[in-house]
Amino acid sequence: MVLSLRGAKLLAAVASLSGVFFMAGCPNPPPTPDMGTVDLTSPVDDMTTPVVDMTMTGCNPAVESCDMAQPPVDMTKPGDMTVPPGDMTVPPGDMTVPPGDMTMPPGDMAKPDMASGDMTVPPGDMTVPPGDMAKPDMATSPDMTAPADMTGGAGAIGDPCTSDAVCKKGPSPVCWKSNIGNNPMNPATPGGYCSSECTSDAACGTGARCVSLGAKSYCLASCNSATTCRKPGYACSYYDMAGVCFPDTIFDCNTKTATCTEAGTGKMGGCIRQAYEDKGTCAASCTAGTGTCASIGSTKRQCIYLDATRAPNSDAWKGLICLESPATAVTPGGSCGYLNDCTDGYQCDGASSTCRQICTKGGTPACTMGMCADAFGTTATGPGLCR
Repeated sequence: MVLSLRGAKLLAAVASLSGVFFMAGCPNPPPTPDMGTVDLTSPVDDMTTPVVDMTMTGCNPAVESCDMAQPPVDMTKPGDMTVPPGDMTVPPGDMTVPPGDMTMPPGDMAKPDMASGDMTVPPGDMTVPPGDMAKPDMATSPDMTAPADMTGGAGAIGDPCTSDAVCKKGPSPVCWKSNIGNNPMNPATPGGYCSSECTSDAACGTGARCVSLGAKSYCLASCNSATTCRKPGYACSYYDMAGVCFPDTIFDCNTKTATCTEAGTGKMGGCIRQAYEDKGTCAASCTAGTGTCASIGSTKRQCIYLDATRAPNSDAWKGLICLESPATAVTPGGSCGYLNDCTDGYQCDGASSTCRQICTKGGTPACTMGMCADAFGTTATGPGLCR
């Protein structure tokens, strides 16, 4: 029951993670769909490989770790709830409109009528309160007593809450008072989080998405920017081509930081973007070749070249990094669409959308076929692709 980066894919010509990295020229950084059925009781899953499509050379690295995992590698199998959501390739609903109008005071409190009369003259009979002053209705005003009204007035998906009664949207409204799914093993939900079990986006209503979190699917607030979700505590995590508001504790690094330490292995690497905010999951760096990336649990990984320094995200990582291997790999020379679509030792070439061997210019591994071309704009002894 976790949004995970592992299992996500990175678009071959994209630069966004947590599911999918957008190709150069594309708008928002995407993540990959299908959160999968992962056990939220375990630690961060596929957030290291954005659920997602990690952009390949020639595309814009929205995260450069280009599907909630991560983005991204295949997000079809959610991992631990400590990891960001899987599918981050499609933008969530319309989160451009704030939940409620908090600029005006609730109920009668907006007009106690203190300024309507002449306050320089006594109101006459002081034994009886005049006009509106006789009934400010401080005790009955629903806005003052209902937490839902104070947070936007609707108890919508993603709104703060303290009880199920506050939540109003979805087939079976529920308040995640302290943790996702009210399971203490899952990420914490600061201020509470209104949700509901669901089978489709339509069931969740406007501004929400139905997301798979393990064995069941739940409504999560949709978003498409770094300022949509509640702060602090939440981030717009890549899911499909957009995002959903999810606890930001599933991320463990800042995408603008040059290096980071991968959880579990202790190896140095780069931060793969998993959200519109500068947040992501740390993945270990690697050397070109077959079998150069260690598995994490049962999740196999392979070495891919990723340049996340391109616009629009302009993150810090640029180089070889470990991403989750595909469930079904494309054979050498086969047609591909994601950086990590190919068999270990190969990468999807954004220029031809075919799987080509990763090589080292003037070194090893050398090309089995063709010449080691400068496909990534690296140094004379840097990685390239056999063409």
